[in-house]
Amino acid sequence: MRARGFAEHSIQNALGAADDHLTSIQRAIRAGVTLVNGTDYPPGDLVDGIPAAVHELLLMAGAGLAPLLSLQSVSVNAARLLGIDDHVGQIRPGFAADFVAVAANPLDDLAAMRTISLVVQGGRVVREDAR
Repeated sequence: MRARGFAEHSIQNALGAADDHLTSIQRAIRAGVTLVNGTDYPPGDLVDGIPAAVHELLLMAGAGLAPLLSLQSVSVNAARLLGIDDHVGQIRPGFAADFVAVAANPLDDLAAMRTISLVVQGGRVVREDAR
């Protein structure tokens, strides 16, 4: 947060609220609340060396959210919340072709999301890391 120019009081507030936030999300998970991934950072900005959206995804999983539900928090759940789930949020014919690819199955280990090797936006490859 310091590297991003956040005020010191904001940093201290975030640190002071961390335990309450963890308790809150764990309570929501136990209650079966449908969750959506979100952050105050731009989703592609790096946090601890990974995109902010992936960092949040891993935090949600660390709080106890199942890998599938964590992935759905950035796809189908978000699209449904925004009312655009008729053409966004899934990989299927007729849907907007925005997706990422990773080398391993994130359902087996969400840490695979740390290394995104392909980004497709609007059906066009916008980033591809040859491996």
